[in-house]
Amino acid sequence: MHVHTPATKNKSSLTIGQLTEPALAVFRPEKTATEAIEAVRELAAKYFFTYVYVTDTAGRLVGVVTMRDLLLAGPTRPLGEFMLRDPFFLKPQTPLMEAMRLTLHRHFPYYPVCSDDGVLTGMVRGATLFEKEAIEITAQAGEMVGVAREERTGSSWVFAIRGCKSTCSQPFWPRAWWAHSSIPSTKSSCSPCSCP
Repeated sequence: MHVHTPATKNKSSLTIGQLTEPALAVFRPEKTATEAIEAVRELAAKYFFTYVYVTDTAGRLVGVVTMRDLLLAGPTRPLGEFMLRDPFFLKPQTPLMEAMRLTLHRHFPYYPVCSDDGVLTGMVRGATLFEKEAIEITAQAGEMVGVAREERTGSSWVFAIRGCKSTCSQPFWPRAWWAHSSIPSTKSSCSPCSCP
């Protein structure tokens, strides 16, 4: 009799780079508050965002400005004077689970995403991280009782009764059970599966 043993726990292969959106409000440190507000006003008519990102001439993230700070700053003050320096950021290659650990105590609506050398490549929504993680956690709970990640409450029973590997169609139950039932076999062979 072939006994199904659940596969080892699969960690999510999702990375921050796959969830990254373009950074919208990106300015140089010398841009004044008034100039930035005018540019943000045009962007805000089309997009939703929370922070202004400040980069150097090489595109490296050097600071972040909140909308509140931007609106309260003196009109001629350059962003470089009141930006939050050395901001927290995620890297594109960071796995989703690691990003969740890193952001556990940082509840930001958006996180900047930068390459290894600090170049701003985009941003990721905090809500997106939590949504993807909730789906991942739900799939892990099902795996513990033999439910595949692809299975849902609406999946047919035929989908749920599959082979021991994704490339094998040998059912998990012994041949004697299904050979005498009304369930038609999809395999002509009755031999037990030889998958490792």
